[in-house]
Amino acid sequence: MSKASELHSLPKLDVSWMAQAACRGMDTSIFFPDYEKGYNSDNQAKRQEALAICGRCPVRTECLDYAMASEPRSRVMRNGVYGGTDEVDRQKLGRKRKTRSA
Repeated sequence: MSKASELHSLPKLDVSWMAQAACRGMDTSIFFPDYEKGYNSDNQAKRQEALAICGRCPVRTECLDYAMASEPRSRVMRNGVYGGTDEVDRQKLGRKRKTRSA
């Protein structure tokens, strides 16, 4: 399945908040470093830039909620920075949420 078709197959979530996102219209490569090349200084710089943009975003919570709701069904959503978190942060957060709901 292609990335585009995978995104279109996700459940319909409210995305009206995206119009207010601080990252709207920015180069998406900032938010999706190429980790296949390793955790080099360029990738770390992009991650830090993305986290700084998220830090001033008025819809950071909505973005994180969107990523957390979409991740289990999408490889695309597992990668990158969303809502001020990266993949590792969201995995930890997901485990915490599961522990609380159990």
